[in-house]
Amino acid sequence: MQSNRMIKKRWLITLVLPMCLVLTKAQAELVIYPTNGQSEAQQSKDEYECYDWAKMKTGFDPAQSGSPVTAQSAPPSKTGRRVLGGALAGAAIGEIVDDDAGKGAAIGATTAGLFGAVKRRQGQAQQQQAQNQSIQAYESERTLYNNYRSACLEGRGYSVK
Repeated sequence: MQSNRMIKKRWLITLVLPMCLVLTKAQAELVIYPTNGQSEAQQSKDEYECYDWAKMKTGFDPAQSGSPVTAQSAPPSKTGRRVLGGALAGAAIGEIVDDDAGKGAAIGATTAGLFGAVKRRQGQAQQQQAQNQSIQAYESERTLYNNYRSACLEGRGYSVK
């Protein structure tokens, strides 16, 4: 059986690290260069107008959107109550069937603990899927916004990368 430390490391590598890379990529700014000798004041005005136009066209505002991942706290664990309930039910059944409440309690507690672990993993998988969908939606909206903003700036004589 894996130690808790190994499970935490695996969780960190498979979940947190890719999200950090995605966020860094999604939040990267465009590089804008004035190719027609525009002044800094003109560039600032053009950038704001293109920001506003891209925001209006896409409905996406990078200044207000934050990040796609929201911290979700884990629901309180019910494992202890499930194990206790399983032990009590197992003890009752073990007493009735085999005159051995201790053996029934052990079987009931183990079974309840296993079912709790399965439910917890299913919940984690669903949470991970929801986070992935949130990241993909954010990236899609951000890309569309950047495409509109780039088109606007290029139309005004800027090189955009």
